[in-house]
Amino acid sequence: MPEQAETFWRRTLEWSRCHPGELEVRELEYLGEYLRMIRAGQRADWDRRRLDPIPTVSWNGDVVLLSPELADTTDAQYGNFLAGSILDQPLVGILGGAHRLRYVQEFLAGLEGCRAGCEFFDFCRGAQAANRYFENGSLTTTETNYCRVTRQALVAALSTMAAKEKEEAA
Repeated sequence: MPEQAETFWRRTLEWSRCHPGELEVRELEYLGEYLRMIRAGQRADWDRRRLDPIPTVSWNGDVVLLSPELADTTDAQYGNFLAGSILDQPLVGILGGAHRLRYVQEFLAGLEGCRAGCEFFDFCRGAQAANRYFENGSLTTTETNYCRVTRQALVAALSTMAAKEKEEAA
C-alpha cells in the first residue's frame, strides 16, 4: 500500500503544480509550510508548536481529549477515555489535569517513541491518537498505516520527484 500511496501523492503533487491555487490539499499545505519554515531558518518555531489536545465535548458535556473518534469508545485497558465533564468543571480545568490521564500519558510516551525512532518525526510530529488506538490497539505505538500513507508516502513522493527533476536538469 505505501507504493500506491506514493503514486497517489506524486500524481497529486504533479496536478497541484499544473493547477496552482485551484485546490488546496491539506497535506500538501502542511508539507509546504514545514519546508518553508525550515528553509527560512525557522526550525525552532516549527519545533515549538504544541500538541493540540483536540478537546471534544459530547452532547452531555463529557470531554474526550486527543481525538474525537475516541468519544463513546470504551476499552478494558483505557476505560471510556473521558477526561471530565464541562457540567462539573470548566474546560480549562479539565485540560489542566490531562497529564494525569493514563491514555494521555501513553499517547505522549508514544510521541517520544516517534521522536526517538522515526526519520519522519521532524515533519510528521507523531501519529494521531485514534489511528494508534484503532490500528494498533495501543496509544504507545508509533508507526501507523495513517503515518505511512499520509506522511511518509508524501515525503517519499516529493523526494522521488525532486531527484528525477535534478537528474533531468543535469
